[in-house]
Amino acid sequence: MGLNMFRLALLVCGFTLSLTACREAAQSNIATDVSDGRAVSAASASNAETVVAQQDGDANDNRATRDNAVNGDEVHYIMLEPEGWRSERVALPLPFAPAMSVSGHKDVRFRAGMFEDGAEDYWSYAFLWWLDDDAEITKSILKSNLEAYLTGLAHVVDRDGDRGAHQASFRFLETSDLSEPLQGLQAHMPPAWIYGEAEVFDGFVKKEKIGLYFIAHDILCEAQGKRALFFTLSPQDYSSDLWSEFLSVRRGFSCDKI
Repeated sequence: MGLNMFRLALLVCGFTLSLTACREAAQSNIATDVSDGRAVSAASASNAETVVAQQDGDANDNRATRDNAVNGDEVHYIMLEPEGWRSERVALPLPFAPAMSVSGHKDVRFRAGMFEDGAEDYWSYAFLWWLDDDAEITKSILKSNLEAYLTGLAHVVDRDGDRGAHQASFRFLETSDLSEPLQGLQAHMPPAWIYGEAEVFDGFVKKEKIGLYFIAHDILCEAQGKRALFFTLSPQDYSSDLWSEFLSVRRGFSCDKI
């Protein structure tokens, strides 16, 4: 198995899990080679991480650098990481989603059950797109970029699957469509939230389409000349306590790094 396959396997892991989680996957002998769909041994997965570490420098130094900057762009905002959650920061546009039109970086927060079928927090996560400028983002731009991101993720994780089945779709909800639980949640949210539903392909666990609820918040950071887009996704409906946790992450976001 070539080095490029190892790099790709770890790269995908890096877009979805922290390096710590990748190590845990290797130790559990459950890492997946997305190049051909075969299981990779724990030793192979560890070698993959070594390859990337050798390519980019010391792994610990890389992690510290990534926590403060992406592609040399120092992070000037605050985004909380609740206890027990994991995080990851990667550059935008994502290599597996070339159709994305936005640029900047993506900052992710998720709980341990993200990739556990049946877990309360299965496929439930929050993420921020910190964009390179403050240009207005319309719903059409938002929809096309979200669909490109999650369709591309399905392509690279389920490489040998039906690419037509990987297509993600998002639709926005009007205020009149909001459920009672969401209306209650809305009362505790900042303005300018966007609500909707999505259908995405879970290439990690179920290998099938799943339905998700989502909330997005458009945040203009005028002092930095940046725009931040905050997202939450979950198959849990809006009555779940998970959404209150997502809201706490949003409340902990600040454009200014103190």
